[in-house]
Amino acid sequence: MFASRYHWSLPLLTKELLEQASRGRTYVIRIVYVFALCSIAFWILENQFRRLSPMAILGQGRAILRTLVMLQFFGIYLFLPAIAGGVFTVEKERNTLGLLLLTRLGPWTIVLEKLSSRLLPMLCLLLCSLPVFAFANSLGGISGYDLYCAVWFQLLAAIQVACVAVMCSAYAHSTTAAFVQTYLVLLSLCFGPLVVDAAGHSRSLFSFVTTVLPLLSNSISRPGDSIDSNTNYFLFSPVHEYILFENAEPLTRLSGATITSATATGIASLLPALVCLAIARFCLFRRATATWWNPLLALFRGADSMFFWLNRRINRNAKSIPQTASIPGSDPVAWRELTRGVLGQFRYLIWILILLELPVLGTFYCLMTAYANNLLVQNLRLPTYPVLFLWLASALFILASTAGIFARERNKQTLDILLTVPLRGSDLILQKLAGVRRVQMICAIPLLTASLVNAWWRLKLYDMPNLNMPGLTSIDGYYWWEYLFGAVTSVIISFELVKWFAVWCGLICRSSIGALTLTLCILTAYCAIPVAIVIQIDAAFHSRIWKDSDPIKWPHLICTDCSPPLFVMANEGILRMRFLTDIPLLLAIFNILIQGSVLLALRRHILTHADWYLGRGVWK
Repeated sequence: MFASRYHWSLPLLTKELLEQASRGRTYVIRIVYVFALCSIAFWILENQFRRLSPMAILGQGRAILRTLVMLQFFGIYLFLPAIAGGVFTVEKERNTLGLLLLTRLGPWTIVLEKLSSRLLPMLCLLLCSLPVFAFANSLGGISGYDLYCAVWFQLLAAIQVACVAVMCSAYAHSTTAAFVQTYLVLLSLCFGPLVVDAAGHSRSLFSFVTTVLPLLSNSISRPGDSIDSNTNYFLFSPVHEYILFENAEPLTRLSGATITSATATGIASLLPALVCLAIARFCLFRRATATWWNPLLALFRGADSMFFWLNRRINRNAKSIPQTASIPGSDPVAWRELTRGVLGQFRYLIWILILLELPVLGTFYCLMTAYANNLLVQNLRLPTYPVLFLWLASALFILASTAGIFARERNKQTLDILLTVPLRGSDLILQKLAGVRRVQMICAIPLLTASLVNAWWRLKLYDMPNLNMPGLTSIDGYYWWEYLFGAVTSVIISFELVKWFAVWCGLICRSSIGALTLTLCILTAYCAIPVAIVIQIDAAFHSRIWKDSDPIKWPHLICTDCSPPLFVMANEGILRMRFLTDIPLLLAIFNILIQGSVLLALRRHILTHADWYLGRGVWK
């Protein structure tokens, strides 16, 4: 016998998969995922049985397939960055990446095996959906082309997201930074070509905003319509590509050329993935021992040196904000959190707020000018989309900033030292959150500014005689102060809920990846279950427990208040407020009562059992 010349061994991938197989949560996640997928499929089928006769249900499998595929796309883009974002940052936090680089494994081998170790679990979850796809296929209405597009573009989305996360993990110094950078890169890939093309054809900020925002809003609310006319803008987005090819005409779906074009178009999304892998290979050695460095902080310090020089030459060293002594005082842990990074200086906070406020105010100024000139009258709810984007981005940033505050202490082996401080567990947690509270303030002020401008817009919109819409005072028929009250309460309560859910998961989990993933799972279930209840109530009991003329639809009202995204969408006018209640202020009041009760119960539970969660006390 001749020995093989090449020995294919994957020691790093084998190690990662064995570690994942030894964890019980791996199998729990798969069971929960399959159960949720099957429940959604049978739930859609049940709703169709209520609307259609048993014979008419044949041929309706495409609706089930499309809903399941879009939900899986949502799961890929939401959870895979948290799973793969710490593939190298965890090694850096544990100081074990240097040991890995001392082995005989080459850099490309390390990158590819680490990528495979995060990609294979997601592919296993996607494979679990194939029996459900077969069930949908048995109902009819699905061709082989539909199944091919579903599987092909989901595979591309998983590969693209995993490659971007590995690149950010190789570059970043912490899991939180890699998580945030992954989402920024994915947004650039999805909407970057559109923004670059609009910037190249726009001669002013006004024309840029009035060109980009309508296309972005159409791609979110009606993705099929926007893609048909702007295919090249979303060339690197597998989600948009799937919608484009899935909406093709039935006659063209029967030809092999369509499958060939879908394959060729999908390969374009692999080009950014290959570039990301090359960057990860380049950064693996160069960023292996990279210390914490904040480019924003470096920029601010450079601006400080210039302003201090100008102050000495022109203003004779006068100070409008005197610099206080940096001493711990009575809150040593809070002082430690606040004196590090950009959050440690008051003037840096002002600079950050200015950098965030200017784009928000500029965008809304361009929108208001366009509406006044009758350029965007066909889409009156366009100003709500910046508010929704800011709300979602702020919630994700607060989650990423909070989930790993205790996991980082464990990885750096400083939590035991921190527990020697003569403070109760509840006081220790509250002081550790001092930096997060400043992050909340920085995220809330631009969002509240956008809501304030939107409230002013609701006040002035129907006073414009050229719109020819008299008799109303806002987009949805309720007053601007009711909208503003709901916006302010939603910002305060939803940000606090995200923060305390992230704290709870960070105390339970021992790693930043686990804390991020668990927080995302809990928040997704917390927001999605009320949506499912609303749809089920509407399908099962409509016109039997209430009438369309009723002033308050109590089931819909309570379920909407139980889900923060639903409440924000209702308050912004994307959901019909008048369908829920004729008293819009009642929606905000119930939101305060329901979400506030959950927030107070969760906060009290964490602070009461803080010593037990930190490992230095007993369960009370």
